[in-house]
Amino acid sequence: FADAKALAAPMIIDFGAEYCAPCKIYETQIFANEKVHAALGKRFVALRFDVTKNTDEDFAAQKRWQAQALPTVILLDSKGKAVRRFGEPIPTPDEFLRALGEVD
Repeated sequence: FADAKALAAPMIIDFGAEYCAPCKIYETQIFANEKVHAALGKRFVALRFDVTKNTDEDFAAQKRWQAQALPTVILLDSKGKAVRRFGEPIPTPDEFLRALGEVD
């Protein structure tokens, strides 16, 4: 969060778990997409919460970000405001890329 604030950059927060099959689709078909990966790397500070172990810290982060369902992907603008959320159904890479382009 400090990096995003210092850079005045948007953020992506990704909640996932090893046992979550749709989370794997985000990893292999959305985030690994060449255009999506380039757009994320160019502008966004990324934060991933792996909640596989279901620790108290995991639950607290999920509660704070209202991310009880997996997967949950949240786009924050450069001021730290959540402006878009994704889960299921999983968007296409092009749909996700358009959403990234709309974030300030």
